[in-house]
Amino acid sequence: MMRARTALLAVIFLAGAALASPVLAAGNRPPAFLSTPPAKATVGEFFFYDTNASDPDGDQITYYLTQKFDDMNITPDSGVFTWNPVNAGNLTISIYATDGLSQPTPQTFTVSVAPRKNSPPNFTSQPVKVATVGVLYTYDVNVTDPDGDKIFFSLDRSPKGMAIDQLTGVVTWMPTDEYVNQGVFVSVIARDSATLTNMQAFVIDVKKLNATVNHPPTPRGSLVTNATANQLYTCTIDATDLDGDPIGYSLAMGAPNMTINSTTGVIRWTPGSASIGQSISVRVMISDGKENTTLNYSIVVRDRAKPPAVTDPAGQLNREPDMICIFTFVFAALCYVGAWAVAYLKREPQYKTPQRALSQYPTEPIRRPPQPPARPSQRTPPPPAATQRPPPRRY
Repeated sequence: MMRARTALLAVIFLAGAALASPVLAAGNRPPAFLSTPPAKATVGEFFFYDTNASDPDGDQITYYLTQKFDDMNITPDSGVFTWNPVNAGNLTISIYATDGLSQPTPQTFTVSVAPRKNSPPNFTSQPVKVATVGVLYTYDVNVTDPDGDKIFFSLDRSPKGMAIDQLTGVVTWMPTDEYVNQGVFVSVIARDSATLTNMQAFVIDVKKLNATVNHPPTPRGSLVTNATANQLYTCTIDATDLDGDPIGYSLAMGAPNMTINSTTGVIRWTPGSASIGQSISVRVMISDGKENTTLNYSIVVRDRAKPPAVTDPAGQLNREPDMICIFTFVFAALCYVGAWAVAYLKREPQYKTPQRALSQYPTEPIRRPPQPPARPSQRTPPPPAATQRPPPRRY
């Protein structure tokens, strides 16, 4: 009877286990992706993909990457995927979503990365529109390229004799009488290394020398070419105009936080520690309202000088006052002795030595004139002795 009951319980247990296992397996289901990833990207442009997945059981979903390229990143909770492509081509990416209870669900897709979109260069300088016969005309063309490409310059239309430096963009020309009172049309072409171009066109008015001619401003004074990190740098750009026109200043090139006063020409800038050892190029445009003058210079950023450490290994600093007193006493004594010696050498001798040499004196004995005979000396008789009595007086 006991064996029958045991066998019956075993059969019931096995049947229950067989029926419960499919239920338990079906109780946790993996998440599924609902969003569709973009298939195209461009080098240098921000790539964004908001990944969305759903879990049938309502479990919290976590997103992750098993392999990253460039600066790929995904937010684990929200599934926001960001990327800044560096190289062109096709790239396969796999994003995983998991609820922590079942196998992760992957979403694998391929993105076609296109090359960077090139932008043409932009002109930043204003052309010089006045020229004088017999006076060299110059115009420094300045451009910027959004992609950082190298720029090459050329002239599309220009008068006879005008030239431009293809690397620096400086236009030079010597006007002649044939262009007096004529509008000379000029067009400058700026081309980047990707062959995209931009053009600047303007008209030059040519005048004779004896006519009223505007003179461009002329810089003067010295420039401050050194700066200290984390300290305010100031430099005053000074210029003069022969025509007395008001002068304005503008900054065409410099550091990001550098400023210039358009009226006074004072440049202000506080370089950071990251600029130590760098040479910052500065370009200032000086204008009188008619013509521009370009001033270029560089600023070298240095670190703040630190005072040398003072050490006293042998205790010399403690004996410094004593040494000063000793040196002062010795110096005073030497000065006193020196003054006494100078005074002694300058004194007048008591007996003067004849200036003639001894060899100049005659070798014969000197004949002296005869001397008169000595007179006998009349001696005064000595006074009477004190013991003798005076003679008596006679009345």
